[in-house]
Amino acid sequence: MQLYEDRRAVFRVRQLPNADKGTQALEAAKRVRNNLFHGGKHTGHQNTEERDATFLRHAATVIEAAAKLDDAFNSDYQGIA
Repeated sequence: MQLYEDRRAVFRVRQLPNADKGTQALEAAKRVRNNLFHGGKHTGHQNTEERDATFLRHAATVIEAAAKLDDAFNSDYQGIA
């Protein structure tokens, strides 16, 4: 997880919630989204566009699987997709 300390971005490991695997997968997908859209824009990694696209594809796979398994989640997902 990216945090700001002393006016600079630092990264810390943040454990997923102590919950079932589905909840953990959705939390991980949410973190991908938040990091890509709200995180630091200059990570020092090469090929950031390709890297970001890979993260988004994997997060989308998790979200789409959850939508197939849970009608309420699917309804919410379809409402914003």
